Amino acid sequence: MTNTALKLQLSKYSSALFDAEVQFYPGYARGETEMKSWLKETALCVASEVLNDMKPYKAFHNLHCSAEERKETIVHALKQRIDYWVERGPVDVPDESTAAVMEEPRPQIPLPIIDAIPVEPKPSRKRDAQFPNRAIWLRERLAERGWDHNDLPRHGGPDRKTALKILAGGEVRPDVLDKLAKALSFSKKVPKVTILDIPTT
Repeated sequence: MTNTALKLQLSKYSSALFDAEVQFYPGYARGETEMKSWLKETALCVASEVLNDMKPYKAFHNLHCSAEERKETIVHALKQRIDYWVERGPVDVPDESTAAVMEEPRPQIPLPIIDAIPVEPKPSRKRDAQFPNRAIWLRERLAERGWDHNDLPRHGGPDRKTALKILAGGEVRPDVLDKLAKALSFSKKVPKVTILDIPTT
């Protein structure tokens, strides 16, 4: 793979991971300042994850593209995505009564323009969404309470980084799920949650 092709693949890959994570942020951010903060924090996590995923192949990649060039490519792509989501502005979050009838396909999120190039098989990633149903469930519980991932640690739940990991379908320890259940049970406006209510997939 040439230097240019590798950079294009890195740009596309990191942008797709970033967009998959932040697509729900505009509906929950309480202003541009908070939105930018979330986006920057997520960009750091995605950049770190992509660079970490590439470590086993660095000897091969170094023949075409230096580690510094790869890092700059990822950072540049994520900066573009941050600008896109900030300019996009806030969106309304559908409540449960209207969500069921909203079946029209969502518009495609524009990614950096990339020419068609062969895509090498990606190695399996342990941190891919292993628990997608749990992620969906948590988003629904947060929406019920008018919360976002920042509210969980305020009520004794997982820290922000761990909350984002759960929302991305990542694996966490059982004691973290117990803290999550207790935090979600803090609000008296909705039914209490136990660890048994949390999806296992």
